[in-house]
Amino acid sequence: MLFTVLRISRAHSAISNAAFSHARPTVSSLVATRSFLTTAWVEAAKKDAKSTKTTRATAKKVKSKVSGSKAAEKSEKEKALAKTKKESGLKEKVAKATEKVLTKEKAKARREKALAIKKANALKLKEKAKLQREKVRLIRQKVNEEKEKERLAIKNARRPPFKKPKTAYTNFMSQTMNGQDLGTDRTEILKQSAKVWSSMSEEEKTKYAVDPKERVEYLVKYNAWKATLTPKERRIRRKNNARGTIQAYNVFMKENFPKKLEGGMTFIDASRTLRERYLALSEDEKAEYRKKADAILAARNEAKEQANTQKAAAA
Repeated sequence: MLFTVLRISRAHSAISNAAFSHARPTVSSLVATRSFLTTAWVEAAKKDAKSTKTTRATAKKVKSKVSGSKAAEKSEKEKALAKTKKESGLKEKVAKATEKVLTKEKAKARREKALAIKKANALKLKEKAKLQREKVRLIRQKVNEEKEKERLAIKNARRPPFKKPKTAYTNFMSQTMNGQDLGTDRTEILKQSAKVWSSMSEEEKTKYAVDPKERVEYLVKYNAWKATLTPKERRIRRKNNARGTIQAYNVFMKENFPKKLEGGMTFIDASRTLRERYLALSEDEKAEYRKKADAILAARNEAKEQANTQKAAAA
C-alpha cells in the first residue's frame, strides 16, 4: 500500500528517482515489517481463533462433560431414588407379609390357647365329675355300711342269742309231732293240731304248761343279755317292740271310725273329732281299750308263734 502511495506521489509530483530510491529501502523495511506484523497478526489471529476454537471445544467438552456428569448424577440420583422406592416397596411388602404371617400365627396361637383352655376345662370338669362320682360312691358305701350296721344291730337287738322257753301251745305241738310217722304230711298234721288246740278248754291246755322255773331262768338270762346292749341297740329294740304293739287309741279309732263319711266330713275331720273324743275319755274307759289292745296283741303273737312252729316243723 505504501509503494502504491509512493508511485502515485511520483506520478503526480516531482519526487526524484534518487529520493524514491533512497526511500525505497525504508519503505521496503517498513513493508517487510508490516508484512511481518501482518503475518504475525494473522498468525496470532489464527492462533487466537484456533485457541478460541480449542477453548470453545474444550469448554464445550467441559460443558458436555459437566452436562453429562450432571445427567449421570441426575440419572444416578433417579436410579438411587427408584432403587430406594423399590427397596421401600419391597420393605413394605415384606412388612405386610410379615404382619400377615404374624397375624395368622397370633390367630393360630389364640385358637390353640382357646382349645387348650377348653381341653383343660373339660379335663377339670371330667376330674370334678369323677371326684363327685367317687364322693357319691363313698357316701353310698358309707350309707350301706351304716345300713348294714343298723341291720346287724336290729338283728342282734331283735332277739336274744338263746331260745325262749316253750309255751303250752309249743309243748302241745312238739308232743303231737313226736308221735307221728316221718313219712306223713307234716303240714296237714300241724293244721289239724292247731284246730284241736283251739277247741281245747283252758283246763286241758294247762296240762301242757311249762315248768315256771324255765320261765324264771329265761328271764334271768334275758335281763343279763339286755344289760349288754348299747344305747343304740336299746333304742332300736324299743322301736322294734313298738312296731308290734297295739295301742288303745288304735282300737278306739277302729271301733268308732264311721264307715261312711257324711255331711261333707273329710277323713281328717273325722280323725280329729275321734281324737278329741278319746282324749275326753276317763282313765277307766281308756283302760278298757288298753285291755282290748293287749288281748289283740297276745292273739297276734300266739298266731305268729304257731306259724313259726309250723314253719320249723315243715323244715
